[in-house]
Amino acid sequence: PDGCTADRLEVPRLWRDEAYGRSPDGGDLGFFMESTPGEANTTESRPGFAEMPELSLDPGYHTFGTRIEASSPSPDAVLHMTRDGSPPTEDSLAWTDRYVGNEAEIVRVRAYEEGLWPSRIVTGTYLYRPRADVGIVSLVMDPHDLWDPEEGIYVGENYWEDWERDVHAELFEPEGKGWTGFNSGIVIHGGASRGNAQRSFRLALRAG
Repeated sequence: PDGCTADRLEVPRLWRDEAYGRSPDGGDLGFFMESTPGEANTTESRPGFAEMPELSLDPGYHTFGTRIEASSPSPDAVLHMTRDGSPPTEDSLAWTDRYVGNEAEIVRVRAYEEGLWPSRIVTGTYLYRPRADVGIVSLVMDPHDLWDPEEGIYVGENYWEDWERDVHAELFEPEGKGWTGFNSGIVIHGGASRGNAQRSFRLALRAG
């Protein structure tokens, strides 16, 4: 009644399907991976996320056989990796150094630490044969989101649905002169062309 602030909440940056608040109601601040709109904060809360791993090489063109290392700023973190585009989980392989080879070496790495939510995923596409005439686009995503008979956007009759899935896109300039990477949504693009054997994609960029 005297105009003094009783409580204040400064909300940090949140990604999709994340929430921030007190747990339990009136308790310590934390992050929720399962929100409860209009209800008490009864789902699991953790104080933050493990720090993102760091890759020793920027994605792009490198000499064949070049070693790719991953590390974490935290000595207590455990790194897990995948090479098929799927998001790493605690059941994924523990990180082992990779080497630039084949046409492309794709790695996704995530850090896990006791008491924290898993880190954001770090993704890198590594190539060793620069093209002088064209740039290259690498779209890295969970194979399930493409090929699953029930939920994959590319197969069966699913490509007629306006379904969006997560993707990490990397754009490489001709002759290996530069690159950029970002997270995005991806959908099947077009009308009748969706019925063709080869279908178009459209990236769905979101603010922030």
